[in-house]
Amino acid sequence: MEFDSSTLAAAFSAVAVAVAVAGAAVAVAGAANGRRRRARVPQAPPHPLPAPVVERARAVLAQGRRIQAIKELREATGYDLRTAKDVADAIGAGIAVPTLAEPNREGAGLAARVRDLRDRKGTAEAISLVAEETGMNEAEAAHFVRSLD
Repeated sequence: MEFDSSTLAAAFSAVAVAVAVAGAAVAVAGAANGRRRRARVPQAPPHPLPAPVVERARAVLAQGRRIQAIKELREATGYDLRTAKDVADAIGAGIAVPTLAEPNREGAGLAARVRDLRDRKGTAEAISLVAEETGMNEAEAAHFVRSLD
């Protein structure tokens, strides 16, 4: 089978165009994929926050002032920008943000109240109290209760 030069040139040109189009499509798809931002899931803070700080952030967010809420969170907590943004997003999304427990009216701190509850109603109730008031998970709360002995 013989091919003349014009047939070979036409075939080569067609292959070259197909390869160029495929390469361009891959490049465009890669660039578009690189530009896409992945949605971040709002994160609760790394540790409990004072209740007034959370309430203030919630009020500022309700006014639609997200940047101001982030600034105030940074000032009150010392968080970096990313952490403060995540916490503001979590508060805005309605995610439960653990807050520091305030002592009850008699001034008893958490440890004293947990000891009393543990002695009156048992360890499970004490663990639940610690988890609710501090945002700890069950294992962390259990460790806290056991460390009070």
